[in-house]
Amino acid sequence: MSGDASVGPAARAGLAYYGAISAALSHEMRNVVAAMNENAGLLGDFAAAAGKGRPIDPARLDVVHGRVARFVARSDRLLSCFSRLAHAVDDEWRAVDLAEAAEDVVILAGRIIAARGREVTVVAPAATTVTTSPLFVRALLWRCIEVALNDPGRDAGVTVVVAARAGGGEIRIGAGDGEVWRGRDMPDELDLDLCALAACSMRVDGRTGGLVLAWEDSPE
Repeated sequence: MSGDASVGPAARAGLAYYGAISAALSHEMRNVVAAMNENAGLLGDFAAAAGKGRPIDPARLDVVHGRVARFVARSDRLLSCFSRLAHAVDDEWRAVDLAEAAEDVVILAGRIIAARGREVTVVAPAATTVTTSPLFVRALLWRCIEVALNDPGRDAGVTVVVAARAGGGEIRIGAGDGEVWRGRDMPDELDLDLCALAACSMRVDGRTGGLVLAWEDSPE
């Protein structure tokens, strides 16, 4: 695959994103399964004690129940996000809710983001639907977030704001005064190729320093 000249940099970036997120999700799900297994062991201990006639503290059972419920909810959320990513390759173009896509990107990359010691917050007041590539809009957004996270000069959080605009929608990634983007020469050739695949434009807002991904038209 790596020696196939027909596979361009943008396509490789999409595959790399899919692979990185798949690996991160597998690690995260292993952690969830291990935690659930630990709590299953506790429930087994309670059952064994009850079988011997020992009283079981309802409060301790409630604590274990709460933990298991949280792990189940977390695994369900992760798998729902990953299911949408898996189906992102079904169609080259379709109507995509940018708010949902942004949430998916951040949730699935939670393990990677935590390893950077940073936080990424998605602000999306309402659904914002545009026609784009379900896969490459995610790959492009993650590329932008990852650049912000890898900026060695900052430790503040990264904000991803999704908003409707006349005839389309936009995503703004805030990470300081804009030097992080200029320092990486964004948008570069790969960024522009990914933007073409995602049917959007990219620019640095000179006033806010945020990176703006903009879609000019919404689906009917």
